[in-house]
Amino acid sequence: MENNIKHVEIEFGYGKSFFDEGKMHKAMDSFLKVIEIAPDHPKANLYLGKIHAKRKEHDEAIRFFRASSLDEAILAEALCLEKKEDYFTSLSRYNQLVKSETTEKDIAAEAHYHIGVYYDEGLGPVLKDPNKAIECYQQSKTALAYYNMAQLYEEMDDTNKAIEAYKKAGELGEGDAYYNLGIYFDNKKMKKEALETYRKGAEECNHVDCAYAYAVSLDDEGDGEQARQFYEIAAKQGYDDAQYNLAVIEESSKNYREAKKYYELAAAQGHVQALYNIGVAYDEGSCGYPQNYNKAFLYYNRAANLGSADAYFNMGVLFQEGQGVDVDFKLAVDALKKAHDLGHPRALLQIGSIMYGS
Repeated sequence: MENNIKHVEIEFGYGKSFFDEGKMHKAMDSFLKVIEIAPDHPKANLYLGKIHAKRKEHDEAIRFFRASSLDEAILAEALCLEKKEDYFTSLSRYNQLVKSETTEKDIAAEAHYHIGVYYDEGLGPVLKDPNKAIECYQQSKTALAYYNMAQLYEEMDDTNKAIEAYKKAGELGEGDAYYNLGIYFDNKKMKKEALETYRKGAEECNHVDCAYAYAVSLDDEGDGEQARQFYEIAAKQGYDDAQYNLAVIEESSKNYREAKKYYELAAAQGHVQALYNIGVAYDEGSCGYPQNYNKAFLYYNRAANLGSADAYFNMGVLFQEGQGVDVDFKLAVDALKKAHDLGHPRALLQIGSIMYGS
């Protein structure tokens, strides 16, 4: 018997290690070996349920969750039932957790949050009731609960309570709350408050939109060096506008290697101005790019297809001059007409220089 207990715990330890490493097949093998010896092992059943839930095999997941006696398993079962749109049974599980005096505090908070969502959205057997949703969110006190509460207060036009709820959500790590609050302050022309809110979202939550908004504000105030730091936070998370702005800063500092890197990262995501600027760099032989009219035309064409008037204009000039393409006045005029349609101020004059040879 003692050997069996030791074997179970060793095998469970293997399974947990495999699970943490993302090796789900091996983890499942270990957990199944555990329940062959100890069918009611609460943690092994919990993790088998989690594996099936990750695979969206909800019926199997629920079966294992029900074989576990843990509060976490009841919560996980409720979430699976929601995925199956069995809202009645899911709600009963959440209520079971919040009514029990022995439920772990964090699990109860999550259950209160989900019950709040039921009242917030009017799911299943529950009628939509914002006030009851707020009551549940207040009992939850999680970041998402405060965030949802803030949005409900906004809908009720209770700005002061919305601001307080957003602040609490942000302090608990919900970056979207800081971002929404920053937008509110921006719209109210409360620049100091907006700047501080975006800074908190960027520094405390690593929130990409906050980092970008803070960087733009610093940039507008002429603090390019500090702006660069926050553009980098957003750029590393794939924010193409931040990558583009970093490229512009690096180009203006004559740091062409970094400028090229960020232009190309933004261009790879289809950033129209980055594509255009690379075209200009090839056109002029600037920013560390060799002069190459063929490549300039290709980048202008990509930017033009995304609606860049400047790119259409420059394509027209290339067709007119025969740089990187054969001279073709008809295609030049076509490109310039598109530039004009998109608002380019010199397109008609350029067309005139083709039509009248001046």
